[in-house]
Amino acid sequence: MSAHITPAGRARAAAIGFAVLCACTVGPKYHPPTTPAPSADVKNYKESPVNFQNAEGWKVAQPSEAMQRGKWWEIFQEPELNALEDQLNINNENIKQYFENFMEARTLIAQARAQYWPTVTAAPSYNLSRSSGALVHSTQANVGFTSETFTLPGEISWMPDLWGKIRNQVHEA
Repeated sequence: MSAHITPAGRARAAAIGFAVLCACTVGPKYHPPTTPAPSADVKNYKESPVNFQNAEGWKVAQPSEAMQRGKWWEIFQEPELNALEDQLNINNENIKQYFENFMEARTLIAQARAQYWPTVTAAPSYNLSRSSGALVHSTQANVGFTSETFTLPGEISWMPDLWGKIRNQVHEA
C-alpha cells in the first residue's frame, strides 16, 4: 500500500524542514584562545655565575631591595633629568595609544551590543516650491503657485537573537 501525501502535508513538511534548518547556529561557539603554560623541562632564565666566569665586563646581577622605588632617577640629583621625566609622564605617547585602544575596544563592544535592540530610522524632509510667473502662455502651468511638501518616512527593524549569532559577536568583541 502506498502512502499519498496531500499538498497540505507537503506544506507542513516543508515548514518543519525550514524551521529545522533555520535553527542551526551561525558558527561554532566562540572561545577565547588560551596561552599554553611552559613545560617543566624549560630551563630557568636566571643568571648563573658559571656562564659569566670568563666573560669580560659582565657580572652577575645583585638585586638590592633597599633601592629607591618610584622616581628612581632622583638618585642622580639632576634637576634637568627630573624635569624631563615629569614631562615624559605627562606626554607619554604609549599611554595615550593604550588608552585609545581601550576606548576603541569599548566602542566595538557597544556596537556589537547595539544589535540586541531595534533600529529606528527617520528621514524627515520639507520642500517649498513655486512655479514661475513667466509661464503666461502655458495652459498647464499654475502661474505663481506655491506648494509645500513635508514628509516623515520612518522605519523600525529588529531581528531577535534566537540562535546566538549576536551573543557570539558580542562575546568575540
